[in-house]
Amino acid sequence: MAIRNMPASSFERTTMWPRNQEANVLLHPDGKGELGKERNWPQDKTMVESAVDVVSFVLDNNRYSVCYLNHPNNPKETRFSERDYARFGGYFQQDVTGSSRWS
Repeated sequence: MAIRNMPASSFERTTMWPRNQEANVLLHPDGKGELGKERNWPQDKTMVESAVDVVSFVLDNNRYSVCYLNHPNNPKETRFSERDYARFGGYFQQDVTGSSRWS
């Protein structure tokens, strides 16, 4: 859903997620995350090469889940980070200079 199509009250709630931290759930291949505990690379060395990462959150009394899928052909090493306000994701560092794959 594009932000421009969201009612003002919904937009305010999505930008103020810290109010709902107790309702946010982070799910990892090794299980459910602990409430209030963030897992981030490089502090947590297990946060690499995950095939899937999920966050579940509540908005307007409805629960939604977002799934991040990491394709096995993505460049390595994929590093993951998360925040207890439901921000999460993965990234990789790649030198693309002279690479035909990225041109």
